[in-house]
Amino acid sequence: MRRFCFAFVGYLCLWPTLFLGEILGENIVVAVKPAPPFVMQNPETLELSGFSIDLMEKLGAILDPSRKIVYKMYPDLASHLKAVQSGEVDLGIAATTITRERENEMDFSYPFYHTGLGIAVEEKRGKSRWSLLFNQEMIFILVFLGIYVLACAHLIWWFERKENNFDRRWLPGIVQGVWWAVVTMSTVGYGDFVPKRTASRVLAIMIIFSGILLFGLVIANFTSSLTLQNIKTDIHEPEDLFDKRVAVLRNTYSEEIMTRMRIRTSSHSSLKEAFAEVKKGKSDAVVHDMPLLQYNIKENLENRLILTGGLFEPADYGICFPLNSPLRKQTNMALLQLKEGEDSFYDQLMSKWFSAKRRFFRK
Repeated sequence: MRRFCFAFVGYLCLWPTLFLGEILGENIVVAVKPAPPFVMQNPETLELSGFSIDLMEKLGAILDPSRKIVYKMYPDLASHLKAVQSGEVDLGIAATTITRERENEMDFSYPFYHTGLGIAVEEKRGKSRWSLLFNQEMIFILVFLGIYVLACAHLIWWFERKENNFDRRWLPGIVQGVWWAVVTMSTVGYGDFVPKRTASRVLAIMIIFSGILLFGLVIANFTSSLTLQNIKTDIHEPEDLFDKRVAVLRNTYSEEIMTRMRIRTSSHSSLKEAFAEVKKGKSDAVVHDMPLLQYNIKENLENRLILTGGLFEPADYGICFPLNSPLRKQTNMALLQLKEGEDSFYDQLMSKWFSAKRRFFRK
C-alpha cells in the first residue's frame, strides 16, 4: 500500500511535465505563408528563408528546452490563421499584423516588427522640358509678354523719336524700342538708350515694376511644371484615395483599413495580381504593408510602380498562437532575450534583411 501511495504521488508530480511534453514535444510545428522578405520559399529546393524564418530558428534554439522547428506552408493568410486558431500547428509566423479582431480568436507574442501601410502607384513617364515650357498657360503668358513689349516699344519710340535716342524711321526705331523694353523689364539697364522726356521716364518705371511681375509669373509657371513632372502622380496620402479604386490583398489589414475608410477596393490573392491590376489601369493604387511593397517593387522593377507618401496606419507584426498556448510565455521571454544588448541578435537580423536597425517595440 505504501509503495502504491509513493508511486501515485510521484505520478502526480511528473504529470505536468509529461503533459507539457505531449503538447510541446521535441518539435514545434510552425505555420508560415509567403510574405517576402519575411518568409520566402525557393521554388526548386522548397527551402525557406527570410527575416521571420531566421528569427524563428533562433527562438527555437534558445527555448528551454531547445526545440527543432518544423514548418508547414500555407498558401494565404486566411488558411495560415485558421491553422493556428484550430490548433493544427503550435504557432504561426510570417508578417501577421496584430489586430483587435484577431486577438479575440488567438494569442499573440510581443511585437517583433513595427510597420504600417504604404501606397504604390504606377510610375508615369514625365513630359519633355519643351512640352513643359510650351503648355497652354505658358504660351498665354509668353504671347501677352510679347504684345506688352511691342506696345512699350511703340510708346518709347513715339516719346523719344525726336530726342535722337531712337531711329526716326518706324521699323528700325521699333526694333530699338523692343531692345530697350526688354533690358528695362529685366532690370539689367538701359544700354545706349536713356529716356529724356518725363513721359518716357514714367513709362520706364512702369516697365521695371511690371517686368518683375511678368518674369516672376514665367519662372513660377515653369518651376511648377517641373515639380509636377517629378511628382508624376496625384496620389500622395491616404486622403487622395477617396475617389480612386485601390487594389488590396484579401483578408489583410490593408483591406480592413480601406473598407473602414469606405474606399473602393478590388481584392486579390497576391501582390503580383494587385500590381497587374494597376498596370492595366483597372485600379489606381495598391495599398499593403510597407516592407512587403518595398521588397516587391525592388525585386520586380518591370512593374514600374513607385511608393508615394509615407507610412500610415501604424501596426505591429507578431507571432500567433492558439488560445492559451503554453508556448506563448516562453516565446515572449526568448524574444526579449534576443533584443538585449547593444549589438543584439535582433539588430543583426534587421541589418541583414533591411540594412538598417529598427526599434523592436513601438513607443
